[in-house]
Amino acid sequence: MGYTSRIEKLRTEHRPYLDSWNGEHIYKRFASYRDSLSLRHAKPEDILRPDPAFSNLPGQVPNPSMDATSNVKEPLQTPISPGHDYLKQPPRCLPLCVDRSKLESLDDYKALNLPVLIRNIPQHEDWDCCKNSSWDLSSLSSSFPKAKLKCGEDDDGEVLRVSLKDFNRYVNSNLDDSPLYIFDSRILEQNSTIRSGYSTPSYFSSDLWSNLKESKRPPYKWFLIAPERSGTTIHTDPLETSAWNTVITGKKRWVLFPPSVKKELVKAKNLFEKSQDDEAANYFMHVLEKIRTLHPSIPCYEFTQNPKETLYVPSGWWHGVLNLECGVGVTMNFCDEFNFDKVWREAREGRPRSCWRWLEGMVNNDVTIRGEGVADRVERLNKEDGWVREEYLQRKKEKKERKKERKAKKKEAKRRKKEGGDVESDADMDIDKDSEGEDEQATTSTSTLKGLDLSPPSERVVKSDPPSSITPPGSSSNGSSSSSSSSSSEGEVESEGSDKKERKRKKSKDKDSDKWQSKKKKVGVE
Repeated sequence: MGYTSRIEKLRTEHRPYLDSWNGEHIYKRFASYRDSLSLRHAKPEDILRPDPAFSNLPGQVPNPSMDATSNVKEPLQTPISPGHDYLKQPPRCLPLCVDRSKLESLDDYKALNLPVLIRNIPQHEDWDCCKNSSWDLSSLSSSFPKAKLKCGEDDDGEVLRVSLKDFNRYVNSNLDDSPLYIFDSRILEQNSTIRSGYSTPSYFSSDLWSNLKESKRPPYKWFLIAPERSGTTIHTDPLETSAWNTVITGKKRWVLFPPSVKKELVKAKNLFEKSQDDEAANYFMHVLEKIRTLHPSIPCYEFTQNPKETLYVPSGWWHGVLNLECGVGVTMNFCDEFNFDKVWREAREGRPRSCWRWLEGMVNNDVTIRGEGVADRVERLNKEDGWVREEYLQRKKEKKERKKERKAKKKEAKRRKKEGGDVESDADMDIDKDSEGEDEQATTSTSTLKGLDLSPPSERVVKSDPPSSITPPGSSSNGSSSSSSSSSSEGEVESEGSDKKERKRKKSKDKDSDKWQSKKKKVGVE
């Protein structure tokens, strides 16, 4: 298979719904958009000057991003404190800018949940990747031409990989509206040359997730190679983690919204034209201006990150990225004492298994959070929220049983249809949305340290249910019995419309089954 066929295969598997990867011809307008950024405002000094509210924060320097924009007119005068609502009292100038050589700790900024652009971390902390230009794409593809890095996933969640040799050629020749984008973590572990090219900045060296075994940690660090026009749409980072992102080569355009801005306003799905895909280029080039016009009271901060600059994105801040030039960088999500409370509340349900191993590791290492033992802090947080682990596990178990029962009903309906009998009504087959909602309700019980169950996983009385075995779509788990349910009486004549609906459903299920059988052969599942 030649280069063209390999790239086309990646495109097709990554976004099979696209008729054309360059149907909007964004590449024709991108250069003029990039050149226009420096003309976005008449007086850059009005935006680059820090607000009086931040005059007591150390290490600040003028923001080097001369094309920074903000729709906030008046500077914030009153000093802020932790928990400040940036939507109700927005600063005019964000992110603040500091120089690594003039500031030893970022804690004052972290405590205020402030985004910060940091200059000169790679130089000050002696990163090898900056000494000999070893991290530009041309050098990387020459040094590791056969290295295969992740550039996306297919609809089944299978990782798609591309060689650096092919990707270098693709970057220099593609006209895609939203090009493939390398976002890989494996190479940071497997390639010692690349891994030794950088180090975690000292500002972010205290990562509480390090108390969990590396193989059990949620994904948290990535090596980035980004063609121009690629990017990520607006989002917040998983599990309420904070992040740092360093650009080694290239330039990135960022937009930030405070955490309290509503999701539907920042996503702005209704502001995309029918012909536009929900991609970073369209968001930055067309949608952002509409948001500013329709919602002038919403603080929106747009700026450019230049080479050797590091951006600190605090927990909960909405952010999106558009790559203005082809570039290489590295990023990492983390948890420290300043965002631990938010991360814990998300992780206890979002990552229930690893979360309790994580807590056990922190207890064993005598971790304290702002002077408070981590076990005591977790107990207090759970009490405040009325959250008890045993009750959560029970709700989870009941939800799993209901799901199993629904799958059994579907299997029974399919069996009856094959035997020529009547099929259960749609009402019987529907998911009970009310009961699903009950799973999300918070319990009013209190938490106790005993409820935390800090014993080793193998010794716990209450254990999380093991993950259910893989089963083909439309079939129940092994060992599940067909549940008894009300069905149509034998011989009942269905309407022509109902027959058509059932034929359509069977065709869909057969298609899913064929897809499953194909996938089993591919991955070796028996």
